[in-house]
Amino acid sequence: MPTLTCAACTLFSAIPWVSRFLESADDAAAEAALAIAATHTKQAFEVLRRQLVKVGDPWFISVLPSAIALTRQDAALEFLLEEVRKETPRAEAAIEAILRSLPSAEITQRLEEMVSGNRRLERAFATNKPGR
Repeated sequence: MPTLTCAACTLFSAIPWVSRFLESADDAAAEAALAIAATHTKQAFEVLRRQLVKVGDPWFISVLPSAIALTRQDAALEFLLEEVRKETPRAEAAIEAILRSLPSAEITQRLEEMVSGNRRLERAFATNKPGR
């Protein structure tokens, strides 16, 4: 296991405390989501995923997938891809989050194939594709 810096240890141990701010689904919640994502831990992904599944606020739904992508966890990427594959109401936000996280060419191609044939998701892909 890699050695964590003191700052990383502090952030990791603070996730439960910071996560309580997610409930408000406002600007402070968005900042909390990004702070949690900055730990790049599995715990961060799990906290953010749980919040995304239960949140109802459309604005906050657009914020959480970006924070999930910023965790840089493989499970987070797969979760976002699954949102797209299932064509959930959060799929457009998932597409934007994936593409803004500068994915590999392979992931971009996989995502493009997933959205093919769905006008709503093709539009989200075209709007957010890097280098457009």
